[in-house]
Amino acid sequence: MQQFTDHNVSRKKHAGAKAGSDLLSPNLNTDLRKAIRPAPAFRRTFKNLAFRMAPATRPESAQPGSTPAITGPHPSYIQVAKPYLFQQQLQGQLVAIGANPTREDTFRLQGVQWINDVRVALQLPVRTFCTACVYYHKFRLVHKDVEYGFQDAAAAALLTACKIEDTLKKSREILCAAHNLRVGVTEHLSPDDNAFEVSSKSVIGLERLMLEASGFDFRVRFPHKHLIKLTKEAKIDKDVGTVAYNIMLDLYRTFAPLKQSCAAMSFACVELATLLQEKQQENIRGKAAPKYRRWHTTRAQIMETILDLLEHYTHFQKSSIVGPAYPIDKFINIRIRINQEIDEKSSLNRFTEHHEAPKTNGVKSNIKTPKTPITPASPSDLRTNGKDIASPATLSPRSSGSGRRGTGGRGTDGTVRFMLDAEKAKQEKETVAEYFKVELEEYEVEVEEPIKNDRIDRRAPTDWNNGRDDRFQYKKLPGSSGTYTSLDNFNTSAAGFCMHLTLLFCIFRYGLSYITFNYYSRWALFSYRTAFISAAATYGIVVYKAFRARSRAGSKPAGGALSLAADENVQYLAMALVWLFAPQYPLAMLPFGVYSIFHVATYTRTNLIPTLQPPQQIAPAAGASPGAKPTFKANPTADTIGKFVKEYYDASMGLVAILEILLWGRLLLSAITFSRGSWILIAVYTAFLRARFAQSSFVQGQFKQLEARIDSLVGAQSTPPAARQVWEGVKNGARTFHDATDVGHYVNGAPAQKKAS
Repeated sequence: MQQFTDHNVSRKKHAGAKAGSDLLSPNLNTDLRKAIRPAPAFRRTFKNLAFRMAPATRPESAQPGSTPAITGPHPSYIQVAKPYLFQQQLQGQLVAIGANPTREDTFRLQGVQWINDVRVALQLPVRTFCTACVYYHKFRLVHKDVEYGFQDAAAAALLTACKIEDTLKKSREILCAAHNLRVGVTEHLSPDDNAFEVSSKSVIGLERLMLEASGFDFRVRFPHKHLIKLTKEAKIDKDVGTVAYNIMLDLYRTFAPLKQSCAAMSFACVELATLLQEKQQENIRGKAAPKYRRWHTTRAQIMETILDLLEHYTHFQKSSIVGPAYPIDKFINIRIRINQEIDEKSSLNRFTEHHEAPKTNGVKSNIKTPKTPITPASPSDLRTNGKDIASPATLSPRSSGSGRRGTGGRGTDGTVRFMLDAEKAKQEKETVAEYFKVELEEYEVEVEEPIKNDRIDRRAPTDWNNGRDDRFQYKKLPGSSGTYTSLDNFNTSAAGFCMHLTLLFCIFRYGLSYITFNYYSRWALFSYRTAFISAAATYGIVVYKAFRARSRAGSKPAGGALSLAADENVQYLAMALVWLFAPQYPLAMLPFGVYSIFHVATYTRTNLIPTLQPPQQIAPAAGASPGAKPTFKANPTADTIGKFVKEYYDASMGLVAILEILLWGRLLLSAITFSRGSWILIAVYTAFLRARFAQSSFVQGQFKQLEARIDSLVGAQSTPPAARQVWEGVKNGARTFHDATDVGHYVNGAPAQKKAS
């Protein structure tokens, strides 16, 4: 039976082969058919094998009519490309990356101007300019401007646009054209020069991030074609059309190309050109004018685009093509007329679509704000309503592909997939969401609990702030043991409070002498030395308490002397002693003074006020349990001090970081002038500042801001190349010093003790 079955199968195979051979063209040579047909000996061998072999069995999942086994959702994150953005989305993304409005406008205009200048030098078409500007704007909405130079981003955008629009240019050619525009003819370089080696690699690296920021969406709009068609249909004169064409180029200096369609931008440019030229306004707004519905646009979109242009011309008149050709009063009058039209019609608004976020208990939801690190070890990410989230804005050009990514958002452990079809992405997300549904069943269980009669000490209440004791919510400061409530620490805490108060008084007294130019008088010298004696005493108390706590616990600090030197309190104690015996540097007292202000405020709130003004107990409500914990009325003075500490803590720590950096600059000036002991001081203080940089995120943030500001100044067109080379050398030297002085390599792998300072 088996042989018969296999024989039938074999016959069917031969029949199929014969049928297939009949389908061949009759013009083919018969020798070709003989070559395809196997030899007789091989046919007999194959036939014998066919009789002996059993038919292959199909796997269960491959049986006809069976459904394939479900293996679970695809571990990936879908990012849908957004061809259009609303103004509310643009503002939200700028807030999410912590963009400074002034810096944002400056970098946006400088970047577009850089693209336009290089585009003209390389004789690239306008469509390449449009594509480059769109990619530049999208990139800056995702990445922070302090982590890259606008020239590099503009060059990467132009390089990407050249590839998309098939106007191929190498990165070296783009950088060479930009360099030749800044220097004279005698200093021109060729694209093969080694000076562009580093910059070329940086631009190529940013190209990938440029594509990621756009969602790999190559659909770019070219409104200039629509502008020409509209001018022909509306019978606009050539001079008005030329002005409208230049206005369209200026439009790419704003975010309007990300928000509006080609038709809306074309109508806006033509209408603004007629208002500037003061003629043919009926051709674009009259009865015989082109209809908005036929061009698939609305009056609201056109008005929004016109106002975007007028805001640009009134605020940045010189940074445009059309702006310098007209007086600013003309733009202001046109803007007033447009605003009056919006006020008269209720259907028109400044922005086409603007919706307020839903409010929950008086708090707006889904509002992204820049995150201020709570501790030096905290990352500088984003928060939504005070909670940490993962966002594309956190992927900086330097860190987008490094480190372990977070879970639950953009940058998960799976694959990031970019899709253009939003509906398909929505369906896939709904399918995947089925695997993550959590069904909970609630049920009640009665449990008998004995009532404990806790002893309540009403003489020394610890819960006097509406039933809560939030004294432990504040961050630790340098020179703080972290608590003032222990009876063992009361004496040392009171002594520390007196030292901090003495320090503040000495700074105030020395300040009076400094203002009156008597900083070498007896009182000034006494106040200066006493201030640092107080500072050394406060930090000495804290270091002693920490050492005694370790001794009682029987533990020894890991890493020996290096680990002890990595302690922040030990560092400030050493610097207080250094300033005590060093020549006068009044700037050195201010960081200690800022810390003392918060110590005095915290001690006053937690110890002095409850002692001088004992909290009043609130009468329990009717029907309350007799064993309930008593509540006490909050003290308004203590609440005011607590709000002050919470509100100004981050700002004060940033101020301390700025003062410490300025103090290093002051020491550098003294070293340059070879003042007495200045070189020893700057060596010691450099080691201290290096340790602060490793432990304090506030110091790191101030250094980053300083680097970004100098980058923007050096990156200006008027800056000579020698200054840029000097600045690059300084940055490279600083990075080399940072890597060579990493203490973490020498403390047996143990991280330094970090505190929020």
